[in-house]
Amino acid sequence: MELIKEILNRDNFNSSKKILDELENTGIKNLKDRLFYEELNKIYKRLANRVARILQILEFNHHSSNYEIYKAIRYYQQKARKVGEDMVSIGLINKDDGKYIYSEDGQFSLNLYKIFLFKAVFDGIKSGTLNLLFSERYKSVDDYMISLKYWTGNKVELLERYRLTVLNKNPPEILDDWKKLLDNHYKITNKNIPNNEHIKFNSNGTARVRTPKSSDSEEGSTAEFIGKDKLLPLSRILSDITYYVDYISSFSHYNRKNAKSTPSEKAIYAAIIALGCNIEIRKMGRISEGIEADILGHTVRWFFSKNNIDEANRKVIALINSILLSEIYLGNKDQVNTSSD
Repeated sequence: MELIKEILNRDNFNSSKKILDELENTGIKNLKDRLFYEELNKIYKRLANRVARILQILEFNHHSSNYEIYKAIRYYQQKARKVGEDMVSIGLINKDDGKYIYSEDGQFSLNLYKIFLFKAVFDGIKSGTLNLLFSERYKSVDDYMISLKYWTGNKVELLERYRLTVLNKNPPEILDDWKKLLDNHYKITNKNIPNNEHIKFNSNGTARVRTPKSSDSEEGSTAEFIGKDKLLPLSRILSDITYYVDYISSFSHYNRKNAKSTPSEKAIYAAIIALGCNIEIRKMGRISEGIEADILGHTVRWFFSKNNIDEANRKVIALINSILLSEIYLGNKDQVNTSSD
């Protein structure tokens, strides 16, 4: 009995069981991974038919893109049918994936490598580490900004136009001024804490902030002007703006300016709301009454070019600037306001 107790000692038993569990889980994980990559290999042809030719003609900005992925893409574009095993070392494939790119008999799987490349390109474009040269959406951040040459030659004029002459200093000077201003605000806030009825301290010194209840009074609010409705549909707001300025006409066909078939105002409103609220186009088509998803997709694809959107924006901004209310915050040049103001 003593020998049996010694063999089945609880600590030793638990330790052995833990080791067995780890071995079992490791084996299952390897099997699952192997099966997963085998399935990836099987769907290569279907995937390649959809993306291979696209990847061959895309032009990436090599100045702002991840160099390793860009190098792999260029190699693929030049030797799409002859991609060699030598490209595995570029760092595109991580250690875990790399061990499955070879079959059990040591053969290099070209199809699996291309799948890894397609995935790396997809992830790179989505994350911004790969930038396209000819795209409105996937360019480098610098390409959307004023060029350094234009900024250097027109800095004073640009700052005056946007009432930002206070920033016509060296960046260290501006940051130093803001640090002093922020530090002063911290001192004022901390000094007023003892008299602040909304802050209490626990026995251990932890602060507890009680948010005051907001007033239900609508006096002086926009509710006086827009009525008692708690919510205003975006479609109604867009329709009201159309009554004052014809921005709808800006959405002409991308290629055929004299195209006879133009989308309805309802479709344009739905497209604006979908793009502005980051709602997937097909989903917007499904939840919009009287608008088919295909029609909405066609509207966005052929009528919502950047030039058309910019022209519509200019018309709306011109309307805003013509209203005296839009200048109410411009009287104090030392006050900084946001777009919501």
